[in-house]
Amino acid sequence: MALTRAKEAAREGAHLLLCGEPGSGKRTLARWVHRLCGGLPDTFLVADDPEDRVAIRRRIRPLRKWAERPGSSRQPAPYAVSHTLYVAGLERLSARRMEPWVKALHDMFEEEPGGAVRIATAICCDPTRCADLGERIAPLTAYFGGSVMRIDVPPLRERMEDIPLLVEHFRRGRAGGGGFHGPVFSEEAMDALRRYAWPGNVRELELLVARARMAGSGDPVTTEDVSRWLESPDERAGVLPLREAVRAFEHRQIESALRRTGDNKVEAARMLGIGLSSLYRKLDEWKRDHAGFS
Repeated sequence: MALTRAKEAAREGAHLLLCGEPGSGKRTLARWVHRLCGGLPDTFLVADDPEDRVAIRRRIRPLRKWAERPGSSRQPAPYAVSHTLYVAGLERLSARRMEPWVKALHDMFEEEPGGAVRIATAICCDPTRCADLGERIAPLTAYFGGSVMRIDVPPLRERMEDIPLLVEHFRRGRAGGGGFHGPVFSEEAMDALRRYAWPGNVRELELLVARARMAGSGDPVTTEDVSRWLESPDERAGVLPLREAVRAFEHRQIESALRRTGDNKVEAARMLGIGLSSLYRKLDEWKRDHAGFS
């Protein structure tokens, strides 16, 4: 259902309000819509704190240069939106504060024009318990025009049928249509992925695929590989709150990548399939939350 709605959003050029629990794949879905519309990796802009206007402006500022650079007038995709601004953490803003926040965001884009823009906002919540989502949608429609489509993103454990598509998406990583896509997963390995409980949600699957890329053997991923890379669901279930479980799993993968690359952060980010700035941000967050991390 979420993928069907995402295709509709791409076709209609709609803005997005993505709702789901931590790690459910809201950013992955937004990036998938961006790619479907012909967007390039460097025009998917991420802001992790909606209240940090300085950081948001910093993300938006390069749009003018992108629009003016040679070759930027490439043939657009069938439903082209050239830029996507993904803003996570919308649950930190009350419905009352949404309108002034959206107006400020709109003014930033007016100052730095660079092509058609999709706004993708994400809120960590149980969609069945968020009574004020309609109030959050209205300002986006008022200031940016068009429609705003709400997409409820279920946790991975409730949509195991999406695993092959997600694996392929993560295999492609930032390489898009070219570059190294990582090893394929055997059918038996796919079955093992479908049997797993995924306490770390879609983010855990993304990091597992990154680990397969890091292995770099070129052979198909086997059931034994999957078993080695995943802990027993019985050992993991209920030990940590979901958000903490996702972050702990992320950190283990980052540590592994840094060890394998001799602390080369550029190469580690490439192995993990994330941007260098995202790697530094995750390391900074871990340092703040865990004294003595090195």
